[in-house]
This record gives sequence, structure tokens and C-alpha cells, in this order.
Amino acid sequence: IHACRPWLEVQMRLIRPGAVVCLGRIGALGVLNRDVAVMKERGTIFETAEGIPALLTYHPAGILRTRNPEARDARFTERSEDLKRAWELAM
Repeated sequence: IHACRPWLEVQMRLIRPGAVVCLGRIGALGVLNRDVAVMKERGTIFETAEGIPALLTYHPAGILRTRNPEARDARFTERSEDLKRAWELAM
């Protein structure tokens, strides 16, 4: 993550997205450059170093590894809602 951080920073400055979605802890670490607790902070909007809103949500693989079917469905629904929210932020 740290090795690629300079390229990410350049891309964020050049593209200037309206919002960024951080998929899971590792995605957030790469974008926000800090550790997060996904289960507690999911749905939170952070700000990147470039001033871009960044929304934290579940990584798809994490959802698929959820053993309880009801919990897995709930996380899938929450992630879908998060992606809609990120879309609204970006527009």
C-alpha cells in the first residue's frame, strides 16, 4: 500500500473524483492512510488528504465470508446503500 501511495495521490489530484469508496480496512488504509474498524465505522464519510469525501463500506470478499446468511444479506444491503450514498456524494 505504502509503495503505491504516491501514484494514488497523483491520480486523486488529476482526476479529482467527487467521492471515493473505501472497500474494507485495507482499502481505507490505502486511501485514508489510517487504520479503521470497518464494523464500527462503516457508512462513515471521511476526508482524504486531497479533501475528497471517502465513504467506508464492506469489502465484497468480507461479505461473502460471512457465515450467517441473514448477516451476509444485511451486509450486502448495507453495502448497496453505501454505494448509493457515495454516488449521491459524487454528484
